[in-house]
Parts: sequence; structure tokens; C-alpha cells
Amino acid sequence: MLNRVKEVNMKLDELQKIVKIKWNKFYIFRQGNTWIDGVDFEVTPDEFLDFAKQDYKSKDKKGLVGTVTNSKRAIDCQIDWIISYLGYDYLSFNEEKYLDIINVINDFEEDEKLNRDYSFKLRFIQALEIAPTSFISQIRKIRNKLEHEYILPSHEKAKETIEIAELFINATQNILFNKFITRYYIQNEYDSEDKFIKKPCYRIDFNPLKSEIEISCIPESGEDIEVKLKSSDKEFVYFLKAGICRNFHYLIKAFGYDIDKKYINFEIKG
Repeated sequence: MLNRVKEVNMKLDELQKIVKIKWNKFYIFRQGNTWIDGVDFEVTPDEFLDFAKQDYKSKDKKGLVGTVTNSKRAIDCQIDWIISYLGYDYLSFNEEKYLDIINVINDFEEDEKLNRDYSFKLRFIQALEIAPTSFISQIRKIRNKLEHEYILPSHEKAKETIEIAELFINATQNILFNKFITRYYIQNEYDSEDKFIKKPCYRIDFNPLKSEIEISCIPESGEDIEVKLKSSDKEFVYFLKAGICRNFHYLIKAFGYDIDKKYINFEIKG
């Protein structure tokens, strides 16, 4: 029989008093991925890509310019779609509005020794390991030569921008639709012979339709307690990072613990 669920206005540190996870050895019990197809834009990334391909067929100067421009628009549109898909406002996505994101970005850039010359949006996409910014930088070099130095791209370079844009769109969608673990349990125990969840535990569920993360605290007995996070909550981005990268060390930061990474151990099951 399913437990009743009580939605409450609690913080994650309060839930930890009810269900305690042994972070030196815990299990992620995967329950599948939730995703939605389609883009709520009047012009989609795939349409911009089609425009680029149509422009390339003309083989003339106007066509080459249109190829590069529309390939870049396809990537920009895809970036905004990713940001929107993950629950953020892509029209006002900046460091001032989403202060907590910069910590994730800075940590990633320091670990990987990356430069910080890109826009906030690109640095965010890179920090979540959805796509390397090298894809975008190649197209930008070609576009900058066109728009600032007025150098017409060669047919080969123009075709390359189409290929990069198409690869970027397909690769990022594959990660969000197939790699991103959107629903899972955090458990202290796991039995390969018994696939039922092991209480006490947490259930984490990212819902792209609602743009929120539901965190259910499931005790040994009694009601399940549910807390919902929005993108404005500081913990939100850490749950995204954990599920997309499958690096569940980030749950420590999501739950507000200050534990050295070397003491955190987990296994992904299911």
C-alpha cells in the first residue's frame, strides 16, 4: 500500500532529521527518466538548422552568409531551450538573478582549468557537462570573421557550421533525454535480489513539465513528506548537476553538508 504524501513548507536540513543518509556508502536506485519532446518557441533550433541547409544549397554569397548566421541561431536557440527545459527563465538568465549557479560554474572551471571568456549561459551549459563550448567557439570564430572582418566563409567552412550546429543539437538532446537521471531514490541499503526501495530513503523527481524538483522524504513508517524546489532555490542546481552528470557527490552540497569529497561513496543501481 502506498504511503500518504504530505506536502510541507520545510527546508532540506529539516528533512535530514527524519531520514539520515550514510554518505560514506549510499545507493542511487534509478527509476527511469522523465522527458518532454518539443520546443515552445515559434521558431525552433531544428528550423533554424533547416534554414541554414537551404541557404547552403544556393552556393552564392548570400547563401554562405545565411548558412553561418542560421547555424549560429540554431545553437543559440538550442541553448535557450536547454535553459528553459531545466526550469530557468532564459530571457533573464544572468548571474544577478541566479546567484547560486555561479558557485557551480566556478567550481567546474577551477577543477577543469577552463577560461571564463564565454557568456553566462555557455558557462552554465559547460558546467553541467551538457556540451563542451568548443562546439560554439568554432562557429563564433567563423561568424566573427564574417560580421567584424567581413570575410566571407568558404563553402567548406559554411558546411562545417551546419555540421557543428547539428551535432550540438543532437548531442545535447541525447544527454537530457537519455543520460539525465530524473527520478531516483537515495538509500542506505540495496539488495540485488529484492528490487523494492529500502526505507528510510529519499525520492528525487525532476519534472520538466512543472519546472520543479520534488523531494520526497520516505521514513520507516508514517507519511511521506514532500518538498518542492524551484530554480530560484539554491539547492536546485546541485540536484540538476548530480542527475545530468551522474555525479552524486553533488547531493552533499544539495543537502547543505560540508563533507570532503573523498569521504563520499555511492553506487548507481537499477
